[in-house]
Amino acid sequence: AEAIALYAEAQALVGGPSSGLVVPSPTGDAPRRGRSRLRAGRCPFEMQKFAMVTPRRDSGADRPALTGARVLVVEARYYEDIADELLAGARAAIAAAGAEAVVVTVPGALEIPQTVAILLEAAARAHQPYDAVVALGCVIRGETGHYDIVAGESARALMDLSVMLRLPLGNGILTVETEAQAQARARVAEMNKGGGAAEAALAVLALRRAQDAGRQDRTIGFTPRRTSETA
Repeated sequence: AEAIALYAEAQALVGGPSSGLVVPSPTGDAPRRGRSRLRAGRCPFEMQKFAMVTPRRDSGADRPALTGARVLVVEARYYEDIADELLAGARAAIAAAGAEAVVVTVPGALEIPQTVAILLEAAARAHQPYDAVVALGCVIRGETGHYDIVAGESARALMDLSVMLRLPLGNGILTVETEAQAQARARVAEMNKGGGAAEAALAVLALRRAQDAGRQDRTIGFTPRRTSETA
């Protein structure tokens, strides 16, 4: 049934049965043709925007309780106004889950991974470990290759920490071309990427707790939705 539903969605995306693109049938029936929505002579890869799957909360009934969880939030304040919005979104998401946010500020995005590693080790020694981590910051492309180093290396180091330590970690470091893009993504009233990073970390934490308790939860309170917004 799920395959048939996906097939129907694919047919709708290519424009129906009139002509053009072919969508294979999951039932083995003859493929149906759809009308392409692409302009004549345009390659599909030239389309300006692509659909993106983003997390969305279900109704609160199925949400796992995360009361008492300690979430380390490490934020870079290179851009103060953007940092304010990212932090506000993350704090709200953590509070909504009943968890506690511990916020630490560093100068820039490259300082976030090592700060996370230092604080995780210190918290473990003090027998007050963190349950999840949220990284917040912003990198805006400039005239040199420094952007690529900061964006790539901060993301790589955070992913290495997360996988090595089996650590729920939400990466809310914006990597954008312009300050306007950063503002739109940071603002809680708009794309709220700070809140999204916190929710991602909390989702993985909920999954880990479910597995530790021996539950085989297939979902953790999040479902995909399609949006035309770019990342």
